[in-house]
Amino acid sequence: MSNPYESRRLVGEYLFFHYAGFEEAAGNLPVPREAWGFAERAVTELLSDSGEMESALDVGCAVGRSSFELARRAQRVVGVDYSRAFVDACKTIQSAGEMSGEDLILLDGALETLKARDERQHDVVMLRYFAGLTIEQTAAAMDLSPATVKNEWTYARAWLMREMEKARKREPDA
Repeated sequence: MSNPYESRRLVGEYLFFHYAGFEEAAGNLPVPREAWGFAERAVTELLSDSGEMESALDVGCAVGRSSFELARRAQRVVGVDYSRAFVDACKTIQSAGEMSGEDLILLDGALETLKARDERQHDVVMLRYFAGLTIEQTAAAMDLSPATVKNEWTYARAWLMREMEKARKREPDA
């Protein structure tokens, strides 16, 4: 049996639950506002008297919301999860900075499509964006020239943005 936590659907649901704003997620549903923002509340309430910490460990970090909240208080945070897809989504968020829940889901889908379309470009994005490698380091890791990596990186970023925009335009019809 495969790991259900590796599915795009579940990653998308976790991203939405953890990062979407209350209004975006609840819409007109009768959801109490205090049910939202668990990760922020848990860190704030549990660590309210601790001040700044040197390090923190977030076991079962899922898509990283608690890890990012811990990073507001700790100099170093290590997030660990059973799901590789969850950890990859967390790295996407870390690299991208602040994104809406919708954008995270769109980026995740665009990355999956890119992987099926052009695995080399996908790998360049993963090494540059998620691992934080330079053009030269990525070239060495992939046994490519720096010029090729730069071209693939430039094209893949533009392609991902276009795919996300196309998906955003399609979404209201879905």
